Amino acid sequence: MADPQRFLIVNGPSKWDLMLALLDGDCTSRRRVVFSLQSEKNKSMPVPDQEFIINGIDREDGSGEGWLIRGISTAPHDKRMQAYFSTKTRHGWLKLI
Repeated sequence: MADPQRFLIVNGPSKWDLMLALLDGDCTSRRRVVFSLQSEKNKSMPVPDQEFIINGIDREDGSGEGWLIRGISTAPHDKRMQAYFSTKTRHGWLKLI
């Protein structure tokens, strides 16, 4: 199995958009969120924004602003995703697995 691809999240959805992505829609029509990413290994290498379908969110801490997220990338390869994301700073990390 290949090592997961890791990225830094440099911008992402609001708490409201994240909530709607999880709760709104059905199996044929899902809301999507976009994360702006940066390579963790080579910060000068450009990475295109990535769109994801959110399948699960857990509280990371008691702040109400830190989240552990699970989802699927929508293109190009429909990879599973795990992330930590702060809705306060809109930063975090993301890995494609």
